[in-house]
Amino acid sequence: MSTSDGKCENFVNGGQKQGLPKYYKVRAYQMVNGSKSYGAFSQVQQIGTPLAPKVRFFLTRERDGQFQHVLNWEAISGAAGYEIYRADSADGAFALVAQNADGNWENYVCAERDDVVRYYKVRAYWLQNGEKIYGEFSEVQHNLPAVEFRFGQDRERNGDYQYVLNWVADPQAAGYEVYRAASESGPFTLAMQTSDGGCENYVDGGQTRGVPKYYKVRPYEIVNGSKSYGAFSIVQKIGG
Repeated sequence: MSTSDGKCENFVNGGQKQGLPKYYKVRAYQMVNGSKSYGAFSQVQQIGTPLAPKVRFFLTRERDGQFQHVLNWEAISGAAGYEIYRADSADGAFALVAQNADGNWENYVCAERDDVVRYYKVRAYWLQNGEKIYGEFSEVQHNLPAVEFRFGQDRERNGDYQYVLNWVADPQAAGYEVYRAASESGPFTLAMQTSDGGCENYVDGGQTRGVPKYYKVRPYEIVNGSKSYGAFSIVQKIGG
């Protein structure tokens, strides 16, 4: 905008898009010998706040024989599309794993291994003169990490030969599932589940000396009324 009103103190720029900031600077001028003689530019002023998608939830699930990670967010009005970034650790390098030129996109689903922790974030973008203008990233979302074992040991208690598995509870967990197998390669089947997030111990009685068992544990949270699983632990052998 240019104006010849020296008392002008205001500029209104309509038709803007929510979440897409603009940057402005102003300079005054005088008329000298019929031409504009310019003053210095002002500092740059940002107006508008880059928006970040608001995450509704992140969960993991088993569906149709596949383990999945699901990220869901609220679409931003006027956005042209979204990009999903993923990392293998909280302080790791995030890489683009998905993008969609649908401004109403709100759900990302991907197949994943059940023994890993992944970190996700999403950002919206707008198109201006054919170029992507990005909003802020959402908060990082991730599944629970694998529990750490303190020990796995065998014992005899009151005539019962037992295998005892002990781990460090996760303060974010709502409960745990313990899986058991006769060999390290499986197949593993569910041996115990508990809705006690502070549980740190599983005792498997009725065992046979010299016959080992293999165990793995995973924590879970409750998201939208269903279990959202953390990563499986390493396999722990007891006995043999």
